[in-house]
Amino acid sequence: MSDPTDPAGLETARQTLTTFEQILEVMPNDRGTLEAALMAAHHCGEEEKALQYRLRLANQLAAEGLREELEELVNAIRQSDDPRAKEWLANHAQRAAPRVIRRTSEPLARTQSPAKATIDAEIDLAWMLLEHGDLTQDEYAAVVRDLTEISTAQTGDSVSVLHVLEAIQHKHLERIIDYLGETARTPFIELASFDIRAECAQFLTAPFIQQHGALVFELIGDELLVALLNPLNQALRDNVQQTTGRTCHFYLARASDFERAADKMLDAAATTG
Repeated sequence: MSDPTDPAGLETARQTLTTFEQILEVMPNDRGTLEAALMAAHHCGEEEKALQYRLRLANQLAAEGLREELEELVNAIRQSDDPRAKEWLANHAQRAAPRVIRRTSEPLARTQSPAKATIDAEIDLAWMLLEHGDLTQDEYAAVVRDLTEISTAQTGDSVSVLHVLEAIQHKHLERIIDYLGETARTPFIELASFDIRAECAQFLTAPFIQQHGALVFELIGDELLVALLNPLNQALRDNVQQTTGRTCHFYLARASDFERAADKMLDAAATTG
């Protein structure tokens, strides 16, 4: 993040915070955006706002039943002497504990809506790229804004960081793809090298492919080769394996290659079907 003591860096941090605040006007309970707004407020010295978003995020985590994440946040809230923090802690202690669901390898749809899970994972990925230095604060804010707009527009367009970065022809795209593959220990694949058969379409529906960025591109015996746009999304990997009922081997693909392969496969399936 920018140095908050640097005037230019401070102004950038404030602009980033403003972007997140605008997103929260549309999606007030979006956990990924609340987390990002909290971090941005802290880095630009807006501690009042940071506390506000910390408490809102805590309420959202409690509502979603995410015990481990909530307890980490509660520990941070305990460090504050602000009366609002103390009041929240008192209410938290007295509140009857709801049934809590831990994050597991269950399918995405059983813990939260698929669209919500997808955009959360993509915002997490964008934040990781910001921390790694592959995105600037302005680029990160723009990516989050684009992801949110695509998600809320419900046009059927894919929600992925790689789609956004390729659309703007980001100068570090190839470096980012290499970094993702290395970090996730997921080999990069050139989908254009594969003659994707119509039978690959039977495992994942077209809406699933488009929404989640996961595509079966080859069969080897009873096992599947699957291209992903976010190889760090472990919940998606688990969901794909459970949805297909097969052992899956995962690979990273470019967004444009992914779209062409999906179109080719679905067209072939429609012709043979």
